[in-house]
Amino acid sequence: IKRIATLLSGSQKPNVLIIGQPGSGKTSIVKGIAQEIVEGTEYKDISNKRIVSIESSLLLAGAKNSGDLATRFKKIMEEVYGSGNIILFFDEIHNLVAGVSGDSTDISGVYSILEPYLSTGKIQVISATNRETYRKYIEPNGAFARLFNIVDIEPSSAEETKNILKHLSFDIERFEKVVITHPAIKKIVK
Repeated sequence: IKRIATLLSGSQKPNVLIIGQPGSGKTSIVKGIAQEIVEGTEYKDISNKRIVSIESSLLLAGAKNSGDLATRFKKIMEEVYGSGNIILFFDEIHNLVAGVSGDSTDISGVYSILEPYLSTGKIQVISATNRETYRKYIEPNGAFARLFNIVDIEPSSAEETKNILKHLSFDIERFEKVVITHPAIKKIVK
């Protein structure tokens, strides 16, 4: 969280691409940054920002072709540009850059819409993907990939996972009115 917040607030490239395997905590990290902003972050450049998540699947839903997608996407980018205080979060950005039909024309279309906004530094983006889809969709477009600071997320160790689950279990116990035992957490980790 601290590394990404630092990159968002003081970098020449104010955009971050988080790379990690499914379940490694990419989305949780972004939620942690959003929580820190709400509580009052030490990073002044992002203290007045809002993180807005764009659901790629909803953006793609009903789009018949790349033109439909481009129209929707441009409208969102113009609204964000006009607000001046939004950090966009694209979870699983590979779904968006794969486009409507998954062909390379849709990929270049998304890049061509995003690139001018990101290169100005007026709009900030946090995106997340895994290593395989990064190599397939983003890395081949070097100009687009260079707009991002890359942050690799390693899977948590067994001990870290146990601590995370212990922390989460308190809320689950309260909400679901159940008891989660320490041996159950150990078994889940195993």
